[in-house]
Amino acid sequence: MNSRRWIVLGTLLLICSVLILVIGVVFSLSRFNMKQVLMPGTVEFTMDTPGPFFLAYEPRTDYEGTLYVSPEDSTFTFELESLDDGASASIEKPLVSANYRIGGRRGRYIGKANLSAGSWKLIGRASAGDDHRAVYAYGRTPIASIVIPIIISVLATALIGPVGLGLLVVGLILRVQARKRAMSASKSTAEG
Repeated sequence: MNSRRWIVLGTLLLICSVLILVIGVVFSLSRFNMKQVLMPGTVEFTMDTPGPFFLAYEPRTDYEGTLYVSPEDSTFTFELESLDDGASASIEKPLVSANYRIGGRRGRYIGKANLSAGSWKLIGRASAGDDHRAVYAYGRTPIASIVIPIIISVLATALIGPVGLGLLVVGLILRVQARKRAMSASKSTAEG
């Protein structure tokens, strides 16, 4: 295999590794669909299928063109009420802390509930004497669905990138050695 093929193959692998990383990040960010809501207040939403519902607190975030800065710890209490049958669902604190920062949004997951399909209402209440408004986000996006594709793309890049770089270096070394041999051969032919 001549040096040009090594260089081309190495360059292609490096380009592929960067593309894999970019695609992984874009794919992850496109899956993030937590809707923002200003609390205290209520918001109605529909669960098309039964499953997990997530609640996040965004203490420093951009909401409809305004930057909201709230205390680091949430002081609100929340209830989930079914609009179909009036049943309530409990919101459990997450076992692991999960933070996110996407664009002008910075938040952390503060609760999860398993809901049945149907129409629901999220009710947020401020503590007694607390008159500030804060931004929360709700939806069906678990943090794992955002992080795992990024981790996979980083691992793929970490494996493919060095191989591509190695092949590129080998190709460059072979090219330099071939030029030295060609120069030596032409020099010895000129002297002889």
